[in-house]
Amino acid sequence: MASNQDVVGDDKGGNLSNLSKWQIALLLGVGVGVGAAYYLYRRSQPSKSSSQSAEVKPIVTDESANDETNITNMSAKDRASAVKAKGNKYFKGGKYELAIQCYTEAIELCPTAENEIRSVLYQNRAAAYEQLKQFANVVEDCNKALELNRLYTKAISRRSRAFEELNEYRKCLEDLTAQCILESFQNAATIMSADRVLKIVGKTEAKKKFAEREFFLPSKAFIQTYLESFANDGLQLASISDAPATIDTSAFEEDDYFLMARYNLAQCNYGDIIDNCTKEINKDFSPYRAEAYALRGTLKLLMTDGDSAIEDFDKVLEFDDASPRVKVNAIIKRASYKLQQEQTNEAIADFAYALELDPENCDVYYHRGQAYFLMERLSDAILDFQKSYELNDNFSQAYVHLGYARYKSALTQQSPSLVEKSIKTFEDALEKFPKSADAASLYAQILQDQQQLQRADELFDKAISIHPHFPSYYVHKGVLQVQLRQDVEAGIKLIEKAIQLDEKCDFAYETLATVEVQRGNVDKGIEMFEKALSLARSETDLSHTLSLLIAAQTQIKVGKNLGVSPMMPFQ
Repeated sequence: MASNQDVVGDDKGGNLSNLSKWQIALLLGVGVGVGAAYYLYRRSQPSKSSSQSAEVKPIVTDESANDETNITNMSAKDRASAVKAKGNKYFKGGKYELAIQCYTEAIELCPTAENEIRSVLYQNRAAAYEQLKQFANVVEDCNKALELNRLYTKAISRRSRAFEELNEYRKCLEDLTAQCILESFQNAATIMSADRVLKIVGKTEAKKKFAEREFFLPSKAFIQTYLESFANDGLQLASISDAPATIDTSAFEEDDYFLMARYNLAQCNYGDIIDNCTKEINKDFSPYRAEAYALRGTLKLLMTDGDSAIEDFDKVLEFDDASPRVKVNAIIKRASYKLQQEQTNEAIADFAYALELDPENCDVYYHRGQAYFLMERLSDAILDFQKSYELNDNFSQAYVHLGYARYKSALTQQSPSLVEKSIKTFEDALEKFPKSADAASLYAQILQDQQQLQRADELFDKAISIHPHFPSYYVHKGVLQVQLRQDVEAGIKLIEKAIQLDEKCDFAYETLATVEVQRGNVDKGIEMFEKALSLARSETDLSHTLSLLIAAQTQIKVGKNLGVSPMMPFQ
């Protein structure tokens, strides 16, 4: 499909779609099931804090105020309490302006030394302002309440809601993070709210960063995986594994730019391909002009220069004499980019157009299956993967991802029998395609998910033995060492091995960052997150990695503000 990493079989070695990144957190002890994007740490049950004991519950009480009571002889503290009770009565009756007047009077009456009582009064007045949707006033009063009692979770919670209403999502996230820390990450509702806001922050900031990104070619491993997801590319491109060791280039004419570009692709020499294709396109006459546009568009897509890539793919379709297979290849890649841009209907329409041109092309069904998978249309994905394999029974990727689509569907249906059926598909895949590292790795990840850890470890070893220079297999095996043997050092060594093999493997940097933050090496973790950000291949990936970085930074900042360490259970 596209060069993005949202497809099931991406540069991470056929990982479990988008689940792999979040799954890393789960394997390291993170609450992925609730708020997967956010929680890097587990917490123990909290102890009672002074804010909890001082807190008036409910926030606005149900006690009746005796309007006839003579309060002139009361102490200032008691007079403030009596006026507060009157305000509570007004609040319960929906008379929020009158409640605000009472709370204001109570604040003026209450001695300045009574910090806990005054914090509750400010918080109660903030509650009335919230009902009137005066969110700036809510923030101001919660600030005052927290100046008097910084651990007052009710005030933190109310301010977080106000910040969200004011679209101040970073501040909202900080307050939700403070809640989580004070609740020792035991409140599922707070965790889910923090996760939701974190994703908003990540997506918003990622859009800006992605627009400012520099275009660069991804790693050889990424390009290899992408090319091998096409069985009928139409450009006569040899796969990396099948590339001949030597080709007699002496037969090339000086201006055989496209032939040289295609040769360089087979040899994994990607740097001059776009330039050679451009020279071929600019020739007065070329029998390869359509192919040159298609190949140049492919490299631009891999560089995340999607708009320029689309221009090249559109050019391919203008050639009446271009091979239908070349046109279909361009349409599939155009569809994948549209899917990245969330233009779902247009993407599906492109797949339909491709099938009109070549109804027996297994690539169309495979990549449309990937699209359906991402759209969670699992039944349609299964049908397309099955059709792709029927059209080309040597296309291992189609069969492997058929197995995973069946597995995901079985989980959705909560059907153990269907899970077993999907696992049987992978056992068959290992027999049918014994040299497929992708089959071994993806099967290992499913077994890991099923807690069959020893067998998963063996399969990762198999994948590495088949493809020893592919970095993501080492990352997956490294994570498994933490889960299987609690051997963090061994896991880190494997992840670092992946980086040695491929310095552009963002998956390795991101995973290493998560491990380092998990074990308290925060500065190192942030450094690795930032490296992963610089290598993100799509706005979606950038948003995800940025969210993890922001989560770590926010927990550290808030922990310091609260006087606790987010790395340790809150006491």
